[in-house]
Amino acid sequence: MASDFWLDAPTLLVHPPAGPAYAAEVTVPDLLGTPAATFRVRRDGDALRVTASGSDRPFTVRVAGGASAQGAGEVTLPLG
Repeated sequence: MASDFWLDAPTLLVHPPAGPAYAAEVTVPDLLGTPAATFRVRRDGDALRVTASGSDRPFTVRVAGGASAQGAGEVTLPLG
């Protein structure tokens, strides 16, 4: 599968979100440019939640200058 190469343990670097309603979405394409996975990032109180769709592979979320966490499907990372 072409998308496997691109989704081999990706790391998402997130700069600390300023507001409590922060939300973003990142799409990773496969070799043909077709979306292979989508990562939805949102702040939930004092945590950052990242949910992956289109892939069940593990990924890492790292807050710039802070903590990191690994998982698959959904990763929750405390912000403080």
